[in-house]
Amino acid sequence: MKFLNCLFKGVEWFLVALLTMMVTLVFFNVVLRYVFNYGIVFSEEVSRFMFMWITLIGALVVMTLAAAGMGWVSEKL
Repeated sequence: MKFLNCLFKGVEWFLVALLTMMVTLVFFNVVLRYVFNYGIVFSEEVSRFMFMWITLIGALVVMTLAAAGMGWVSEKL
């Protein structure tokens, strides 16, 4: 069980890092596009893939934690 907790903490930190990179990339792309009239070419595709992976991995984490929470609710009933 301790291994799974460490694994989930690692996955959560990975999601935080991925979200931070995505927000930073999009922010700099917007700044470059409106201030310097030049955007990062690959920014839209990379941010789209990052958003997709954040959604998929985040859903896995939430479903795992929700299953544990439902066990707690059924015990209290």
